[in-house]
This record gives sequence, C-alpha cells and structure tokens, in this order.
Amino acid sequence: MIGLDTNVLARYYVEDRKDAEADRQRMAARRLIESRQPLMVCKTVRRY
Repeated sequence: MIGLDTNVLARYYVEDRKDAEADRQRMAARRLIESRQPLMVCKTVRRY
C-alpha cells in the first residue's frame, strides 16, 4: 500500500498552470491517486 503525504494531496487539488514544475507534479499525483491502487493517508504526524 502506498502512503500519501500532504504534498501529494496538495498537488492533486491545487492547480497552478503558471508553474511548469507544479503542473508536472500535479499530473504525477493525479496518475497515482486515480490509479485504483490501494492508498493510505495517515491521520497523525510525528513531530521531531
């Protein structure tokens, strides 16, 4: 199972077409999230 962090989720939902790198990352996040693979988002975050 693949764990998603907030960066992947943010790229999926935030559309910034002015930034080519952000757009590339958004497409990668979209492919992953819509791939129908089992994914997991943790409810807690460990603080260091």
